[in-house]
Amino acid sequence: MRRLLAVLLFFALGTGSEILAQTPANRSKLTIEQIMQGDRFVGYLPEDVRWAEDNSAVFFTWNPLMAPLRSLYKVDLKGGQPQEVGMEEQKKLPDPGVYNKAGSLLLYEKNGDIFLLDKSTGQSRQLTNTVDRESNPIFSGDETAIIFTKENNLYTWEFAGGALRQLTNLRRGNKRAEPGAGAQEQWLRNDQMEWMEVLQQRKETRELREKRNKALEPQRPHEIYYGEKQISNLQ
Repeated sequence: MRRLLAVLLFFALGTGSEILAQTPANRSKLTIEQIMQGDRFVGYLPEDVRWAEDNSAVFFTWNPLMAPLRSLYKVDLKGGQPQEVGMEEQKKLPDPGVYNKAGSLLLYEKNGDIFLLDKSTGQSRQLTNTVDRESNPIFSGDETAIIFTKENNLYTWEFAGGALRQLTNLRRGNKRAEPGAGAQEQWLRNDQMEWMEVLQQRKETRELREKRNKALEPQRPHEIYYGEKQISNLQ
């Protein structure tokens, strides 16, 4: 009798727990159109989170007002609500870049120009200001200069004196062959050189002048033609 009561009680409790565990029917009016809206329906989450260079604030992109575009916001570590960053402040913000070994200088590219940020003062120095795009800046091994790319060539800018030097001379296309003289014209030239001493002297003088001028030229990178191929990741 006791066993029969125990079995009946077990089944009664099991049936009751199964009834309580049943999930009520989903009666939401969520539509396919709403689901297809994505973030505009469920709300935009903060993205691209990064620290300020002086670690005083956190920056991120956000769109709490459901605007067509995301905006840049910041939160001060001292507290307060997120504040939208104005355009003038955004212009002054450094972009991600590379640090020197001591971590005191940040080298970065912004809008096609090269900048150097001194973390001790928080001031940025613009190193280039051209209509061409300078990119991929890095510190040289001894950190006495910076190296960057411009028009598929490498350049270096020295801290001491600010000298700018081109390291490579890569050119698109193929080198054009110098036009040669025809056989008859060459024979006439040789004949004239043989019988006319004046022309011989002029030739020697011209060659000496060209040799001297070439010796006085500054040292430049040797030109290298790379056809119609693409160049990337110069180092």
